[in-house]
Amino acid sequence: MLLALNSVLLTVAQSSSANIPVIPFLGTIVGTIVGGGIGFLSGVGADWFKRMHTRPIININEDTTEVNFDLRTYHEPEGHVPRSPHRTKYTGTRIKVENNGRSAAEDCKASLVTKETEIRVGWMIPKQDCTVTINADDAEYLDLFAIREDGTDLVFTTDRGYGEYVDTSRRFDVRVIDAKLKVSAKNAKQCVKSIRIINLRDTQNKVVRLADKPIN
Repeated sequence: MLLALNSVLLTVAQSSSANIPVIPFLGTIVGTIVGGGIGFLSGVGADWFKRMHTRPIININEDTTEVNFDLRTYHEPEGHVPRSPHRTKYTGTRIKVENNGRSAAEDCKASLVTKETEIRVGWMIPKQDCTVTINADDAEYLDLFAIREDGTDLVFTTDRGYGEYVDTSRRFDVRVIDAKLKVSAKNAKQCVKSIRIINLRDTQNKVVRLADKPIN
C-alpha cells in the first residue's frame, strides 16, 4: 500500500507539470487502489470464513463403552516349545472421539496427561503411524485402559494398543488417577477433558468419569 501511495504522488507530480487536471486524475487512481484493497480484503475474509465453516471439530464423548477380551499371561522364551498359554479376562474401557466438523480431522493422536508425565494411548484401529483420520460427522474409538476380571490389575494401552500379553501393557502404581485426556490433530484444535480412573466401580457401575472441568 505504501508503494502504491508513492506511485500516486509521483503520478500527481508528473500530471501537474504536464498541466493535466489533478483532482479527477487523483480520484481515479485512489478509487482504483481502494477498490483493489477492498477486493483483496474480501478475498481474505471469504477464505477465512470458508476455512472456519468447513474446519474439523474434535469432541471427546463423555459416555464410555466396555468390551471384554483376553490377554496372555506369560511370554514363551525364545527356543522353547510353545505351551497352551493361560489367558486372563479383562474388561476394557473404550472412549468415543467425534468429529463434528465439515472436513476430516487428520493424523489424530491421543494422550493421557498426569502431573508427572504424558503418555500416548492407543486407538482401536490405528494406522501404521499409530494415528487415525476421523472423517466429517464420524467417530473413532480409543482403547484407554482395562481392568482384570477380579479387579486386581489395571492396565493402559500404549500407542500400539494393549499387545498380546499382560506384561506388554502399561501400569500406574496408584488406585485413583486424575488426569487430562487430550486428542489433537494436524488440522484441528485439540480437545481436552478431565478424567478420573479408579479400579473399583462407583454407584453408577463406572470406573471412569469424563468432564470439561476438573473432577471433585
